Amino acid sequence: MPGLPPAHLAPAAIDVQSTPASTAGSLARQTVDNGYGAYNTYNLPDSDVSQYLSSFTKPLYGSDAVRVGGAA
Repeated sequence: MPGLPPAHLAPAAIDVQSTPASTAGSLARQTVDNGYGAYNTYNLPDSDVSQYLSSFTKPLYGSDAVRVGGAA
């Protein structure tokens, strides 16, 4: 959308099952550094991907992702 400020945008949409963790982490740092207001993900599997998710939760929120419940 033309004219929207970065606070209303995301730098990318991350496919959790095919985007390298290094790319996801880099885009998370860009989100913070450039003042973006959203970080989009999709294609989350029904398995423990908390280590992968931590590649972007650490730069975004300062903490690792923690898996709670669900299928193994």
